Amino acid sequence: MRQKDVYGVGIRGAGQVAYQHAEAVAANPRLHLAAVCSRTRESAEKLARACGPGVKVFDRYE
Repeated sequence: MRQKDVYGVGIRGAGQVAYQHAEAVAANPRLHLAAVCSRTRESAEKLARACGPGVKVFDRYE
């Protein structure tokens, strides 16, 4: 698959449902998790670590 056929996905929020969304992204070869954002940086970092390297972490939505 060509790189341009892969889309980056961001997840807003790092609660329990976010982990299910991350699993769905990982299961789709045309998607990769690019970023996670949560009100608390610690929660976003925890989700990003669970998803593997290269996931950017943000603690502000704007």
